Amino acid sequence: MMANPYMSKVTQSPEVTRARSGLNDVLQNLVDKAEKADESLLAEEFESPKSPEEDSKIGILDGHSSKSSKKHKSSRKRKKDYVGSSMDHTIIEKGKMQHSFVMKLFDRQVDLAQFKASSPLYPVCREWMLNQPLKKRHIRTRTPSPEPPADLDGSDQNDQALRDVYRLPPPSMEAEAFREKRSRDPRIPSPVPQPEEKLDIHADSSQAPSKETLLEGHLTRWREIKNKWKNASDDYQSRYTESYAILKAMYDRQ
Repeated sequence: MMANPYMSKVTQSPEVTRARSGLNDVLQNLVDKAEKADESLLAEEFESPKSPEEDSKIGILDGHSSKSSKKHKSSRKRKKDYVGSSMDHTIIEKGKMQHSFVMKLFDRQVDLAQFKASSPLYPVCREWMLNQPLKKRHIRTRTPSPEPPADLDGSDQNDQALRDVYRLPPPSMEAEAFREKRSRDPRIPSPVPQPEEKLDIHADSSQAPSKETLLEGHLTRWREIKNKWKNASDDYQSRYTESYAILKAMYDRQ
């Protein structure tokens, strides 16, 4: 049973405590009445007396009476088995009700007794969203991933792409080694040099370049910057070429 770390911090008013106690008494009374009704119904079916017409029909012939007595014995045995199985089922259901731990949070409820202490948070949140704490469902546990075959690393790339892949190969070069090789951060390209001709905004406006000329120069410069960033990203991601080939083969196989 999972412990709720927030239950110990919440202080309830006397009115809430009395209301909860009254609700628990009403629910327990309903459960007891339902159990007594089931037991009395089974007892009446088991001990119901036979009518005189049934006794006269049974005692017409000796041969038929022996057969009917066997039938009654078998029916009584079935009733006993039914009573025993019903009582066991009632005890089991009662035990399940006693081992419930329902937590209410933001007008939604979840039964935490059906989860283990090592259960992840996602199924708990999913049950909380369903808001059905009294409905028992089978909680599926995640099975561990199988280990890859021993000869997976020694096979060639084509055979490896056709196998069941459980993990992708590591990059061809670590990030630190790649950074030392480039002597800088490989994800950031070298800056584009500034133009040699500088624009003086305080000069004569009549000799200033036109708006179209300035826009064309800016577009050329920023297009070059964009291409350098794209090439730097492609160069950095080239370490995963083998993984890309495996993923592409898996996609094409579908």
